[in-house]
Amino acid sequence: MSREIKFRAWDEINNKMYPITGISFVNKDVWLQINDKQIMGANFSEIQIMQYTGLKDKNDKEIYEGDILLYYHHAVGQLIRVVTYKYGAFGIEGSMNGSHIVFGNVLKNEREVIGNIYENPNLLKGLYVIKASDLDKRICDCENGQTNTQTYRDYIREAEEQFSIAPAPIDRMDDEELQSYLEHMDYLWEK
Repeated sequence: MSREIKFRAWDEINNKMYPITGISFVNKDVWLQINDKQIMGANFSEIQIMQYTGLKDKNDKEIYEGDILLYYHHAVGQLIRVVTYKYGAFGIEGSMNGSHIVFGNVLKNEREVIGNIYENPNLLKGLYVIKASDLDKRICDCENGQTNTQTYRDYIREAEEQFSIAPAPIDRMDDEELQSYLEHMDYLWEK
């Protein structure tokens, strides 16, 4: 097995991102590559460590945990999501807090690193979480950057039909159940 294992760190004291050139798990220290000629030591308590996923975006840029990706979902349109490592796999956060879509389900999509959660937190403002009262609203009217003109209801019903799923009682779901069900539909489209 050969894959590139490397890390970077967000320096919380200097508010900068640096490549990591060495790690001591025993001492909980890292060595940060400040520039071509300078290395700086830091303690785990002063930084946020992010691992390279082994993947690159459409511009050949390396994808790390904490990166913000823009990618195209054929059923929903453009999505902005954060790269995470959960349940033993790299992937992206779903639209429901705590949900995780592994990269194996988004590899076919064109993806682009547009920033990261430390240097560009503004890119995450306005991400939408559906509520039951939104079922008849158009996706493009609720989610920034979306091009899909379907309502959430139509999107769900189309997915159910496409994947031979009996229609769920979405009008009786609470917000959390609906968000979870929508995540499941997104997951099926991604496969």
